[in-house]
Amino acid sequence: MFPPFLIHHAKCSEKFSYIAEKGIKEKLLNESARERVIRMYTIDEFGFSPELQCVITTAKYTIATAAFFGGISSMIKAKDDFFRKNMASAYESKHLARRSLSDAMSLAGIQGALKSAFKYGTFSSFYLLATMTGANYRNKISVWEHVASGAVLGGLARCNYGFKGVLVAGTLGGFLGFIAGGIITLTFKIEGVTMDDLRCWQHEDHYTRLNKDKTDQQV
Repeated sequence: MFPPFLIHHAKCSEKFSYIAEKGIKEKLLNESARERVIRMYTIDEFGFSPELQCVITTAKYTIATAAFFGGISSMIKAKDDFFRKNMASAYESKHLARRSLSDAMSLAGIQGALKSAFKYGTFSSFYLLATMTGANYRNKISVWEHVASGAVLGGLARCNYGFKGVLVAGTLGGFLGFIAGGIITLTFKIEGVTMDDLRCWQHEDHYTRLNKDKTDQQV
């Protein structure tokens, strides 16, 4: 779900001139629950829907951040392991020792980056996709989408640990989802932002950006 401070404090009935002019805003406000979900997963002439584009953009940033920190952490660990394992080893030269250390750290960094990127990128993408789908269907911003998503994803992440592992991980995931959802929901309520406001902002930002890119390409 988008952070509330990105909505620019704009109300669906007051701003969003582009989607209002194109008739998109009126359609959004009159959609049924089923229509909202179907539209979310529909690819039109503009490409992915604003909701899916939000998930993709978030996944990109999450993957990049996770890869960076995962790679750095793995390189530091590989360096410590290298010195510990090779403390009594004798190398023919300092250059060869440095080369072996560099190779070990580089390999560990790549492996750590890929592992972290896949792990956290996948989790954040499915989490955001699930919460956004639930919120769109219910047309309501609440904590329960986050609880359900956290519990299901937590349980799936530990499905190879048996029923007890799934239960513990699901409970922990639901609790963390409750905290995250509670913070987001509370902030939205304080800001006075509804699901309609969020949806209109997503579409206004999405289509005005596409229109700007199209105009820049024609110049």
